[in-house]
Amino acid sequence: MRELNKQFMEIINQLEFEKKCEVELVKINMAKIGKYWPVNELGHIELEQLKLGMEELEKSVTKQMQKIFIESSNAPALDGDSSSNGGQADV
Repeated sequence: MRELNKQFMEIINQLEFEKKCEVELVKINMAKIGKYWPVNELGHIELEQLKLGMEELEKSVTKQMQKIFIESSNAPALDGDSSSNGGQADV
C-alpha cells in the first residue's frame, strides 16, 4: 500500500509540474505573439481567430499532458507488480 501511495504522489507531483509548464508555455507564446503580432492592432475578426487558435493550442497541450500522465501512471504500476512476485509472471 505504501508503494502505491508513493507512486500516486509521484504522479500527482508530475501532473502539477506539467500544469506549471503549460502555464509557462502559454506565457512564452503570448509574449511571442505580442512581439511578432501586435495584439493591440488586431481587429475583431483577427482577435476571434487568435482566440480560436489559442483554444486549439490549449486542447492540444491538455491532450498531450493526459497522454504523458497515462503513460507515466502505467509504467510504475507494471514495475511494482513484477517486483511483488519476484519478477516472475503469474502462472
